[in-house]
Amino acid sequence: MPQRWPAMLLAILLLTASLLAVRPAFGQIAQSKIGDASAVLVALLFAIGSAMGIIVLEALALRSPGSAAARLDRIRAYVDHHRDSVISWALLIGGLWMIGRGIYGLLI
Repeated sequence: MPQRWPAMLLAILLLTASLLAVRPAFGQIAQSKIGDASAVLVALLFAIGSAMGIIVLEALALRSPGSAAARLDRIRAYVDHHRDSVISWALLIGGLWMIGRGIYGLLI
């Protein structure tokens, strides 16, 4: 149990998706016209929000460690089963958006 806390803190600090999202978000927050204290609060809330996936899973694992592995296996199976569909829809929507943008650019 004591080894879980450093791992959780390390996961929050080094979560790849959070790091990729935080840098441009902090740039946008810094360029916004809100006060310094508000900008720090918004940046802090964004950082916590981006790590909430890990925080929730760790809290659930602490609450009931026996069922945590089974719960994570169900989540992994769900993600594996739906990954291709989500990627296909995202590519379709992105492609249609770029086609529409190109047509709009040609017409205007």
